[in-house]
Amino acid sequence: MLSVESTHDRIKRRQLSNEDSKKEKESFEVFASEITCRNSMVETFGFPAHLFSNGWAKSNGFAGSKQIPRGNISWFRMLVKMIKGVGEHNWDELGEYYWHEMTFLVHQIDGPNKVVTVICFEVPDDDIDQKKNSNVTEHGDERSLSKPTNFLKELATILNSLPTPFDLDWRYMQSLLLRQAIMVADVGIWACSYAVRNLEKSRPTSSTGISTPFDFPRAHDLLRHALHSTEVLQVASQNLEAWVRQYQIDQKRTQRLQHEQQQNHQQQLHQQSQNQQGQNSLTGPFLRIPFEEDLPLPPESFHDDLIATLQLLSNLVHRSTSNDARLRNEINLAFNLVNQQDTKAMRRISIVTLLFLPATFVSTLFSMCFFDYDGGSGRWSISKWIWLYFVIAGILTIITFIAWFRARILWRFFR
Repeated sequence: MLSVESTHDRIKRRQLSNEDSKKEKESFEVFASEITCRNSMVETFGFPAHLFSNGWAKSNGFAGSKQIPRGNISWFRMLVKMIKGVGEHNWDELGEYYWHEMTFLVHQIDGPNKVVTVICFEVPDDDIDQKKNSNVTEHGDERSLSKPTNFLKELATILNSLPTPFDLDWRYMQSLLLRQAIMVADVGIWACSYAVRNLEKSRPTSSTGISTPFDFPRAHDLLRHALHSTEVLQVASQNLEAWVRQYQIDQKRTQRLQHEQQQNHQQQLHQQSQNQQGQNSLTGPFLRIPFEEDLPLPPESFHDDLIATLQLLSNLVHRSTSNDARLRNEINLAFNLVNQQDTKAMRRISIVTLLFLPATFVSTLFSMCFFDYDGGSGRWSISKWIWLYFVIAGILTIITFIAWFRARILWRFFR
């Protein structure tokens, strides 16, 4: 028996006095803040209490599993950032975004009538995402990349396609949830990648200058989105790696306990056979007789699914890191092109200044009182104190150069 539940409808029905509560969605943070819900998850389902603390409810992600007396539980949290306006004509909308703070709690009760309960928080929903993504364009492949999906409907479609009968347990459900969550992350990463590609395609084809002004604030907003995506993907990858290591440790511990229980059982049978009078001692290997205290050995398929999911998540991390590098490259290129334009403009100004500099010097020199022109006789006379001009100008020039070199040395020393 499988029960899949989303908290959207439950929280939507809640009537809170706070005015901001009208904007609430299926948030794990809101769910964890309710004492009744938190106590129910800890006492009834057996989930660790720290998962519902304020720090964990606001965290970038977590993952783990635990064996409880009547079954098993597992938990996983992963954040995905979705940006809007991925089309090349929607560059002005790239500052808009929203988050999918997906959290999954899986609970299984073992027995003749096995029950698997899955509680999902903030998974993609058609109604919600249509409003968030109402401005997304439909240019080519970008339409399919940014099309909102209903997480629970897709999950139900996969479960309905399973053969009957099918032994559904928490391991399969958790693997399925992980793959679906990574598919949501894949949509967000490729949307960012397409936005970066549109920015690259708008790059000027020559070094003569930028045809249209480069919007540095928008580019930095997109870089911020890419950095956030890389951050949450790295956190999810690290959490999954820790989960794999812990699962391997639990698997070895289970094997060791089973081996110890089998040896103790064989020793008991051997001791009983020796105490029996008139019968020969039992020899040879003893068959293992299972009993209720035996711990089930976790299947290898779940471990393999975790490794495969971790590899796929690692690929997304590399893709997101590549988006970061490409965005930095485009920003640096645009900045260098702007500097190149400024350098060319300053070079033109310098050339014009050099053209007029000799004439400016001559006119300034002859306008001084050291020179006198007699219009009647048409003769020039030069003052005997003209040497003061060259002495003072030479000394000031030398002092200026010395001060400039000393300032450079001091700047390098204190920097």
